[in-house]
Amino acid sequence: MMILTLKEITYLYDLFISENQTDKRLNKDEKKALKRKFEIEIDYLNSLHSAPKEKLIFIFVEEKFGISKKKLLEPNRNQDLCDIRRAISVILHEDYSFAKVGQILERNHSTITHSCLKHNELYGIDKGYTKVFDIIKEYRTK
Repeated sequence: MMILTLKEITYLYDLFISENQTDKRLNKDEKKALKRKFEIEIDYLNSLHSAPKEKLIFIFVEEKFGISKKKLLEPNRNQDLCDIRRAISVILHEDYSFAKVGQILERNHSTITHSCLKHNELYGIDKGYTKVFDIIKEYRTK
């Protein structure tokens, strides 16, 4: 699945509008439908900028990894889920306290503290965790 940024979608929309008159590959109804899809996507991405950080990160994780927020918050010790929760803990702790991150992830604040300490141990050494963290960290550039 390909994810485009707001800037990229806006650029494509502008390009579509400017070439709309000359492009013969789409009929009138198809052009109208595509224009509406662009507008909906731009509105959606604009709305994300005003969403809380934790909402954005859960949406991003679901898009990238296919893991829902509900599944992520379940008491499951699967390594993949633990790595994702650990990465989210570290990223959210940049802006929130351990207690607040614990509330968001439905974990005790001491679990979040442990996750952040474990991150320092694993990042750069465990290739799997490092890759997961870097992928989740990129959501901030969107």
